[in-house]
Amino acid sequence: MRVVIFDGVCSLCNASVDFLIRTDKSNTFKYTANQNEAGKTLLKENGIDPEDVRALDFYEDSVLYDKSTAAFR
Repeated sequence: MRVVIFDGVCSLCNASVDFLIRTDKSNTFKYTANQNEAGKTLLKENGIDPEDVRALDFYEDSVLYDKSTAAFR
């Protein structure tokens, strides 16, 4: 499972996810805001406080990537 976890309040984050959705023709990724229960759950399960402001995380193969590593993945 590949999940993009993004800040649903951030306009730039939302624009980035909109771009990903438009270009992900094979529906490779799932998306959730870190304010949603699914996003909070993934963050908690990986030792991250869901209340921390995070722009973008990427969850793949039971590993949570953050910052530039998330963007490159």
